[in-house]
Amino acid sequence: MIKILAAFTVIVCSGAIGLIIAKQYSLRPIQLRNFQFSLQMLATDISYAAIPLPEALLSLSKKTDKRIADVFKLAGEMLNSRVGYTADEAWEYALSQIIPKTALKSADQEILINLGKSLGLSDREDQIKHIQLAITQLEQQISIAQSEKDKNEKVWKYLGFCTGLMLVIFII
Repeated sequence: MIKILAAFTVIVCSGAIGLIIAKQYSLRPIQLRNFQFSLQMLATDISYAAIPLPEALLSLSKKTDKRIADVFKLAGEMLNSRVGYTADEAWEYALSQIIPKTALKSADQEILINLGKSLGLSDREDQIKHIQLAITQLEQQISIAQSEKDKNEKVWKYLGFCTGLMLVIFII
């Protein structure tokens, strides 16, 4: 009875590990799309509503997905604190704090960091161009992430459970 329970535990635990890894592959395209949508809203706020950047970031944090909203909230709060942070410093710090908690990769983060280097430095039209460039680059990353998801998600799901089964077979 103990052997059966131990075998079941090994299979379930290894299967859970595979499911966790597979979930990261499915979350990345979703989070990239959320960032893309959020940046489109930011461009609209900057161009049409002429909202100052700190207020636009804070407003956006209330409208976007919870997993990425903290980037906009933290950057907006840092800019509103009047401590002397530039938009680039606030944006990069916010990304460094929040991105590790997401499924995004370093290439995705690099696109967002590069966007931050142009925020708050030029006129509205130039900022909109930089935001549009980031949106286009994120679109490419979404395509890559979707193909990785299609290729690897099922593999990791099956690999976790199969590894557990193999362990049980070798142990018994």
